[in-house]
Amino acid sequence: MIDSKVTVKLAGTFDNSVPQFVLSAARLYYDDVSNLEGRYDIVNEVYASYVGVDEISLKFKNAQDIEFKIAGKLDDPIDERVTVRGHYGTWS
Repeated sequence: MIDSKVTVKLAGTFDNSVPQFVLSAARLYYDDVSNLEGRYDIVNEVYASYVGVDEISLKFKNAQDIEFKIAGKLDDPIDERVTVRGHYGTWS
């Protein structure tokens, strides 16, 4: 678990259109906090990364095959579930 005094930020974009959504809280699944840096791609290998209808589940992998996942409940449902793709997310 990340120390409550440590702040990390993930910035990136989706390659496809996704309805606007709000996610106030999410759970971050990772193996080592030191891996939360650099560039990651959204992957859809075993399970799809998606947004909607009432939740989000995004899986990321970097060039060294290190993975993490973000999952949570949307504040308000959206009309459809959309499988998302993205070429990068960068930690800072």
